[in-house]
Amino acid sequence: MESEIDDATFLSLLESESEALSVYNIGFVRPEKVGDNTEGRLGGSGTLVTIDSVDGVLTAAHVVREFRHLKRVGLILSRYPRTASNEFTYDTRLSRVVECHAKPDRPNEGPDLAFLALPPDTISTLKAKKSFYNLSKRRDATLDRPPPREHGWWAIWGIADEWTTDVPAWDSSPNIKTKGYHGRLLARLFPFDWRASESFDYFKFDVTYGDDYGGPQSFGGYSGGSVWQLLVAPDGSGGIKVISRH
Repeated sequence: MESEIDDATFLSLLESESEALSVYNIGFVRPEKVGDNTEGRLGGSGTLVTIDSVDGVLTAAHVVREFRHLKRVGLILSRYPRTASNEFTYDTRLSRVVECHAKPDRPNEGPDLAFLALPPDTISTLKAKKSFYNLSKRRDATLDRPPPREHGWWAIWGIADEWTTDVPAWDSSPNIKTKGYHGRLLARLFPFDWRASESFDYFKFDVTYGDDYGGPQSFGGYSGGSVWQLLVAPDGSGGIKVISRH
């Protein structure tokens, strides 16, 4: 069941989990012409995963559709809590996308999923800095013995568009504008509805706002981000620790 802890302990644990889960999370940056300048625009979030020995990004189908006309897309690789600009790009012509998306006449009913298989050189760069969450290794346990939905805490990880900032460029060129991006884990989400339809599970969540919320006012940029169920237990010294992440 969900453990009751004081706000200070919860926020400390949330900061720790933001850092721990940031190793799996990335953001997308798409170039956009603004007058004579080219600026980076946050294009959504994603999670680095492995499916049947193939490494790539799990995200939303509507996120990757925005990249189809672009030759290169930037990736944000920062570890929480450091703010980062997009650190490198990948060639969209060398990537492959597998989509599960809604029917055109029912766009709001879902699903809205895409797996983006990236070029080998991009994967090598990512593995030097990040980690891939192995979905295949956890498949059987997740399908056959999932944790009860009311256990632990639910949270969402992504990068917020409204937290984008201008940062000093590396040179004095007026045509270079560097952006900084920031994301974090937001909790607690409270699941209040669940349904299954056509082999997919759908959850609805309430988001709790308060003085210690600390999140954005809009979830723009969180599209394609990951929802996590964090199972917790006493740590033996009067505190709480996360024992598994799903």
